[in-house]
Amino acid sequence: MRFAQVTTAAAVVVPTLIVHWVTMGYAVFAQTVAVTLWGVAVGAWAVVDPHSAVPWRRNAPLLAALGLLALGSTASWISLATPLGPTVCMLGVLSAAFLVLVTASRIAGGPQRDAAFSSLLWGCVIAGAWGAAVAAIQVFRPEWTDGFWLAHPVPGGRPSANLNQPNHLGLLLTW
Repeated sequence: MRFAQVTTAAAVVVPTLIVHWVTMGYAVFAQTVAVTLWGVAVGAWAVVDPHSAVPWRRNAPLLAALGLLALGSTASWISLATPLGPTVCMLGVLSAAFLVLVTASRIAGGPQRDAAFSSLLWGCVIAGAWGAAVAAIQVFRPEWTDGFWLAHPVPGGRPSANLNQPNHLGLLLTW
């Protein structure tokens, strides 16, 4: 269970540490890291307690919504309105959402609920503290930013930590 807790916290923290070198490259790299780490975290929680039952009936509305989205995406491809690539990507994301739903609902009803929630919150605390520290450096000591470990301040003097947008930092600090 310790591995699952660490990977959950890391899935929150690590993508916020990545400095934006170029906007598109940063976005793709940070998103790839986030999806990979969340995949590892969900997989780790899935094997912690394999005997917990999935509450299918309680999840039926969300499962139906995921199924309808998959059906709509497939129908769009069949009618030639959407190319195959985006359809496959959409089906992959919907499959990941299904796995997250099943794993999270098993955890929510099992004995690991508090440990999972605690590791998520610790990840938010660590990411928020790191973001606040980087933002303070950007405001009070901008010459310390190197653009590799600590992002340069965005124009306008508003701190953004390594997230490239001040509103993203504000949301992280709110969490």
